[in-house]
Amino acid sequence: MKVPSLVFLPNKKTIQATDHQIKRIGIESISIFNEAIFIDRYGCMRTILETKQKGWAYLWGYSLFLKGRSVKIEFVLSDCEYISLNYLKELISEKLTQKWKPVFPHPVNKKLLNQKIMQSQTHEEIINLFLYDF
Repeated sequence: MKVPSLVFLPNKKTIQATDHQIKRIGIESISIFNEAIFIDRYGCMRTILETKQKGWAYLWGYSLFLKGRSVKIEFVLSDCEYISLNYLKELISEKLTQKWKPVFPHPVNKKLLNQKIMQSQTHEEIINLFLYDF
């Protein structure tokens, strides 16, 4: 899985972006990645088939700075399916219409976001809209 990636989390009905590989997570959050869809900057779409716990992160899963226990994880992914830019735009628009929430550190105008998505020329531009303030 390449980064940056756009991530669709069906359990939380959120759309967000990540600029790093996800290798550790709180043990209570493992299930949020079930059936999640990752789309990288090249348009490669993969679905997470399974999330596996590889072991404990830090010292037996505990960290002085984090609350709760953390685990090292790995994903079992579907084969890469390359999608067109237009398909990605339609997918995001459909999800936003179905009340999926884009994850940003501040409130976002969905109409303006949708307009910026439609004006984007590459997969990476769309991902950057979700990574950085637009």
